[in-house]
Amino acid sequence: VQRLAEEFLAHPTAIVAPAAEGRRGNPCLFPAEFFPALRALTGDRGGAGIIRANQQRLRLVEVPPEGLLDADTPEILAALSQNSR
Repeated sequence: VQRLAEEFLAHPTAIVAPAAEGRRGNPCLFPAEFFPALRALTGDRGGAGIIRANQQRLRLVEVPPEGLLDADTPEILAALSQNSR
């Protein structure tokens, strides 16, 4: 997460996401201008559509495969948090 934050601070208008072995993952960091669109998302769709529509602003940070997380609902986040203890 530290490397993602550093990349985001260096490029504050970018969407920053981790990637491992050619696969984009989560968590993704979005500039504030995307917050309304993110708040409007429902279910487990996540921000993939926003990223697809803004590919030119995507910056990937290479991480090991275990660095990719996906928590689209509070229940999934709670389960991931429990497993990391």
